[in-house]
Amino acid sequence: MADLYSVRASITLCEGILACYVEMNRLRMNWLAAHEKLPGEVFVIEGQEVRAGEVVRSMRGMRDVIDQGNMMIEEMRRQLAEMYSVLSGSNGAPALRSGEEAIHPSELLVRQTSVAELACEPNLYDLVKAYAAESGKSVHGEAVLDIAAYQRMQDAGLSRTIGAWRNGSLIGFLIVMVTPVPHWGGQVVASTESYFVLQGERHGGVGLKLRQLAEQLAREAGARGLYLSAPVGSRLDKVMQRSGYRPSNMNYFKEFA
Repeated sequence: MADLYSVRASITLCEGILACYVEMNRLRMNWLAAHEKLPGEVFVIEGQEVRAGEVVRSMRGMRDVIDQGNMMIEEMRRQLAEMYSVLSGSNGAPALRSGEEAIHPSELLVRQTSVAELACEPNLYDLVKAYAAESGKSVHGEAVLDIAAYQRMQDAGLSRTIGAWRNGSLIGFLIVMVTPVPHWGGQVVASTESYFVLQGERHGGVGLKLRQLAEQLAREAGARGLYLSAPVGSRLDKVMQRSGYRPSNMNYFKEFA
């Protein structure tokens, strides 16, 4: 038992380090993208003239730093994957945590997870792109996953992350936001920030299990209820009205030029 506590403590530490690595590399890539767009041979940076050659050398150096950062991120992900496997059950599935439920563990597993653990999944970005394409919110442009922002929300206690795996592969996720509402006397309200299952994996009760665990985590956080958004007329919209949920507010969006 003591060894498992040590592993969980190490996982928590490594998850924090990984989030820092990801954030630092994001800032480095932003710096590189900004400098690559600078025109001409002489630049004015912070009031000083800088020759193009100096900027190019800095850019080359930053690319090296970014490459090193990516190597550190991959190594940290590898270490985390090894520690997660230590917590695995005898059947090879990740050890169950509080509130999670598995259906035939070797096939389907739905459980609470962490931002850092989800970030280690090799197909996470593919799921995010599929989610963005299906949600129809193209007005916001291409989906960009900000892992560091999700980590900050988790650290602040504002979010809960749930994942769904089939045969060891990530097939869905649900993120619950839990916040007090001042104009309701500080009542805690929960709402889904993201809720998605790959189209070819929507069988065996995956979406239902994600939603049930979200409801449980929301209750444990003291929430009065759970708000869940669904595109009007979608399959999810119809399912919700048969699952004890009632229509609440209609959301509207106005794009600014």
